[in-house]
Amino acid sequence: MTAVFVSDISGSMEGSPLLKLKASLTRSSTFIDENTNVGLVTFSDTVNIALPIAKFDSLQKANFLNSVKSMRAGGGTAMYDAIIVAEHMLIEKSKENPNSRLMLIVLTDGESNRGHSFEDIEEISRNIRIPIYTIGYNADIDTLQEVSDINEASTMDADSDNVIYKLESLFNSQM
Repeated sequence: MTAVFVSDISGSMEGSPLLKLKASLTRSSTFIDENTNVGLVTFSDTVNIALPIAKFDSLQKANFLNSVKSMRAGGGTAMYDAIIVAEHMLIEKSKENPNSRLMLIVLTDGESNRGHSFEDIEEISRNIRIPIYTIGYNADIDTLQEVSDINEASTMDADSDNVIYKLESLFNSQM
C-alpha cells in the first residue's frame, strides 16, 4: 500500500482543529505497517511536500512524526492544489510498484479559498481513480463528502467519529 496524508495547516485550522489533526496523525502512525509507503503533504496558501513517499520504516516514521510536530497554522487554504500534488506523488510512486494500492487521506476543515476549485480537479481525480478519504475538523462535511465521492471513498467527521479507529481499519483493510 502507498498512502499520502494531505494536512491542512491554514489559519482556519488554528487551535483545537490543528491539535486534533496532529493527534490523529501521531496516533495513526502506530498502526501503519513498515512495508507501507507513506508521504505527507501540508497546505495553506501553498502546497509543501513535507515528507516524500518512502517505506514507513523507523527513519520514515521519525521524519513523519517530526513533520507533524512542526506543523503551524497560518494563511489561506489551497486544498485542491494539495490533492493534485498528492495524486501526482502517488502516480509517480506507483511506477515503482504498479500493484501497490494507492490511497490519499485529506485532513482539513474543507474551506478551500486558494488555487484550484473542486470543478477543476473532479474529472482529473475521477480518471486517476485514487480513493480520496477525507477527515473533517470543525468541517464543512458536505464539501468533504463531495471530494470523497469522486472515487467512492469515505468521509470521517473528527468531531463525532473515532478517527483513529477508522484510520486503523482503513489501513488494515488495505493490507
